Amino acid sequence: MKHLLVSLLFLALFGCSQMDKSHASYTPERSEYVATGTLEIGESFDLEEAPRTPPPPPPPPSASNTMPEQPRLLLQRAEMRIEVKALNDKVRRLESLLQFRDGYLADLTWENNGYRQNADLDIRIPARHFQTVLDTLRQMAVQIDQQRIHTQDATEEYVDIQSRLATKKQVRDRYQDILRLKAKTVEEVLLAEEKIRVLQEEIESREGRQRYLSERAAISTINLSIYETKATAAATDDTPWYADSWRSVQDSFLFGWHLVEGVGLFLLGIWPVLLLGAWLTWRRHKIGAWWRRKFSRANA
Repeated sequence: MKHLLVSLLFLALFGCSQMDKSHASYTPERSEYVATGTLEIGESFDLEEAPRTPPPPPPPPSASNTMPEQPRLLLQRAEMRIEVKALNDKVRRLESLLQFRDGYLADLTWENNGYRQNADLDIRIPARHFQTVLDTLRQMAVQIDQQRIHTQDATEEYVDIQSRLATKKQVRDRYQDILRLKAKTVEEVLLAEEKIRVLQEEIESREGRQRYLSERAAISTINLSIYETKATAAATDDTPWYADSWRSVQDSFLFGWHLVEGVGLFLLGIWPVLLLGAWLTWRRHKIGAWWRRKFSRANA
């Protein structure tokens, strides 16, 4: 009986040691699994409650891979009509301002009708100074009668022309390769040259439009009408009663003098006719007698 108890106790101890070994052998696998999960997800987590984190966003594109943005092409034009004082001084000041801002006057027209002095100016100014010149004109003005600013965005058209140019140049280059390497007969050469000619004309036309847009965007236009109203002397109420009558007499005398002067100038202009008429009047008797003798001989 004693030996049986010792045997059972030995078996129990042996079984516990085997269970401890099996439990100890499972621990590394779990730790390895946790380590593997940590490497895959990128952060430590518990095996029972593994957080479901979304994948990180993709990195932003580098500056070297992004295409440069096309700057906006704005075609700016303004129309203004202002009233000023000392028109001559204002025009000289404006010319100095344009010279300082790298602008110029494309056209200048003066007009003076007695009660108003007017100047029409066609101004060309770099686009970067467009607003500065407009502000200066507003400061010059005593009164702004009209102001209109027109801005046209030509960026889309410019980009479209640029992309079409690139395509047409590629097609032209391919035709040039065909002409240089693959054209064998005269017909093939002539056909390739005709295609190249048509493409080259279209390319030059679009390049001209592109240059025009660039130049118009670089230089802005201001159509300015600037005028000065002159003060007129108003008639006073203390004018003598005979002033109007005396003025009428003066006007009549001047009219008669101008009439005599006109008649004298007319007679002076036809002096050869008058001289011929005077000679014919003086010789009328002899001329009449000669004419009668000639007529009588003809009848006889």
